[in-house]
Amino acid sequence: MAEKKMTDWHRKVLCNFDNAWSATQDMREQIIEAQRFVRVSGAQWEGSTNAGYSFDEGRFEHYPRFELNKISRECDRIIGEYRQNRISVKFRPKDDKASEALAEKMNGKFRADYQETSGGEACDNAFDDAVTGGFGCFRMCADYEDEMDPSNEQRRISLLPVYDPATCVFFDQDSKQYDRSDAMWAMEMFSMTPKAFEAEYPDSIAASLSRDDTGTQYDWSTPDAIYVGRYYEVRIEKVKLTAWRNPVSGETAI
Repeated sequence: MAEKKMTDWHRKVLCNFDNAWSATQDMREQIIEAQRFVRVSGAQWEGSTNAGYSFDEGRFEHYPRFELNKISRECDRIIGEYRQNRISVKFRPKDDKASEALAEKMNGKFRADYQETSGGEACDNAFDDAVTGGFGCFRMCADYEDEMDPSNEQRRISLLPVYDPATCVFFDQDSKQYDRSDAMWAMEMFSMTPKAFEAEYPDSIAASLSRDDTGTQYDWSTPDAIYVGRYYEVRIEKVKLTAWRNPVSGETAI
C-alpha cells in the first residue's frame, strides 16, 4: 500500500513538472537568448536577433560581425549600483508586544547567518540573472546549527545560489502571483553523472530508464548526465483542535 502510494505520488510529480516544462519552454528559451545576448561575445548574431541570416551554411564565415553591446554596459551599471547599496532585511517591532531589543537581536542573527552562508553570492547571482534575463532566484534552507550534535535542534537560515534558474527552476502553473508565493509546488533540478547518481542513490533508478510509461516528454537521463529534482509541495491538512476554558479564570487551553 505504501509503495503504491509513493508510486502514484511520483507519477503526479512527473506530470506536474512536464506540464510546467512544456508550457514555459518558449519563454525559457527567450530568457537564455537574452542572457547570451548580453554576456556572450557573438551571441547578438544568434537566434531571433540575426535578422534572418543563417550562419550555419558558412557563407558569412569570413565576414566581420560588428557588435555595439550597449545593453551589457547598462546592465553592468545597474548591477554595480545595486552592489553599492544592496537590498537587505531589517526587523522592526510591529506593535507594543515586540521590543526594539528583540528586533535588533533578530537583525544581528540574520546578518550572521547571511555572512556565514552564501547569502551575498546567492542574492547577487539572483539579481544578475533578473537584470540580464528577467528571472532570478535563490534557495533558502533551515539547516541545523551544529549537525554533529544530535541534541542541538537549533536551526539557522542558509541562503544558497541557484545558477541558471531558467533551465532548472519550475513552479506550479496554477499560481497567479508574480513571485509565485501562491504556488502549491516548486522544483529545482540539478544534473549528476551516472556514477555519482549510483553512489548517492544506490537503490534508485532513473525515471527515463524505468519501463513505466508516465506520458512525460522530458528526458530525465542521458548517457552523460542524470537530472535529479528537489520537489517542494504545500500540503493542506485538516486538524481537529479541542479547547478548554476555565470558567473561573477565563483562561483557555488548546
